[in-house]
Amino acid sequence: MHKLLFITLLLSFYSTFINAQGHYDKCYFGTAGVDFGDGYPSVLLNSQMIAVETAVSVCSENGTLLFYSNGGNSPLAPSSYGAIWNANHQVMENGLLGETSGCVSSFQGGVAFPANVGNSKSFSNSKYFIFMRDCVESSVTSESYNTGLTYCEIDMSANNGLGKVINVNTAVPFDPGYGLSTNLEPVAAILKGTDDGWYVFSYNLDSLYSIEVNSNGVGGYKSHVVGEMTIVFSPSRNHVVVGSKLYNYDALNNELVFNMSLSETTYAFSPNGKLLYGLGSGKLYQYDLTSSNISTSKLLISSTLFASSLYLAPDARIYVFNKEGLTLPGYIECPNTLGENCGLTMAAVDLGGKQSGDVFTNIPANFLYYDGPDCNLSVKDNTAKTRNLEIYPNPSEGKITIVMDELESPVPFNIFSLRGQVVFEGVLKSHEVTFDLCKIEKGIYFLEVNGVKKRLVLR
Repeated sequence: MHKLLFITLLLSFYSTFINAQGHYDKCYFGTAGVDFGDGYPSVLLNSQMIAVETAVSVCSENGTLLFYSNGGNSPLAPSSYGAIWNANHQVMENGLLGETSGCVSSFQGGVAFPANVGNSKSFSNSKYFIFMRDCVESSVTSESYNTGLTYCEIDMSANNGLGKVINVNTAVPFDPGYGLSTNLEPVAAILKGTDDGWYVFSYNLDSLYSIEVNSNGVGGYKSHVVGEMTIVFSPSRNHVVVGSKLYNYDALNNELVFNMSLSETTYAFSPNGKLLYGLGSGKLYQYDLTSSNISTSKLLISSTLFASSLYLAPDARIYVFNKEGLTLPGYIECPNTLGENCGLTMAAVDLGGKQSGDVFTNIPANFLYYDGPDCNLSVKDNTAKTRNLEIYPNPSEGKITIVMDELESPVPFNIFSLRGQVVFEGVLKSHEVTFDLCKIEKGIYFLEVNGVKKRLVLR
């Protein structure tokens, strides 16, 4: 009993530390990009890739972009070449992947992470891995070239910090033994419970398998359970959804234990890993994973939410996602909150004319852990920046009241869109002032006063 308690506390401590830290602040997917680094999404219009079903991107610890990728070439998408782009949005040296690694049409078929980890819980910014799964259609062309699960090693110390692909290897080859349906495409990665390496998951021969990645190299193949479709880990590393089944996950021993079958089609865990959200047939449900009977804890949050996917993002919100969409049409504001107060908000994040592709950026779930006290704060605590500025109601139907503490003289303010366009200008002449914004289109905006920014939702 004492050993079990110690392991639980150990995992909790590790998970608390290994949070987003900036490594995935900038997410590139489809032809779009979004920066979540300041606790609210801002659109990036500088992406050079066309990502269909594979999307990865990595930043340094302080949120500076390092690289992004859409996998290798696909026989079904000849207009979208596979590559790795650097921080200058140029193809990295040796970064044209061609048919050697991954596939732009491999569903959720890539994941990237820092290579060097250890018990110091520090991450090296010099070496990174991208693991990619080739798409099934690469096996049915006239010249079959399916490479299975491969990985690229990237040295970010090369080319004055712009990086270089130094190696492309096959980790698990494509196995035609049971037909094409057995080599499913999704890939996921999770930090080991001892924080000294990674487990990378994919499918082979109808089974979910994992390989271990650590300072000794890549290996340690292990078959787990029969499965299919997406692989979604909880940020706390206590659970994983494989297809439509929920498993308890032991990150120390890399073991899955069946918990229950689910009936939705897409899933996302809360940042603290205590709640699970499932979406299917337009209905959004919430499960309490701390309940003694998870199945009976199922709670309907919305019966009119039609979307293709749910994704937990680096700002500790769960975003609604539609394939090839021009927006992120909504989000769950407080996903750690039990019940209807989780704050489903259908205020779209405009992608600036870019498209979302089929999938969001694939992020190792341990980087998304957050169990803070305030659901409106991101993983990076913004309390100090905003403690003297408040807006209510927020979300608003049009009229807002701005409260600014310690206001000694009139102060101008701006409200601007995600694209940076100023949509309203005003002046705070007293401690508390009400403004009518009914003529502004519904959506997400930012109020800025004296360099302090506050997110505002109009609905």
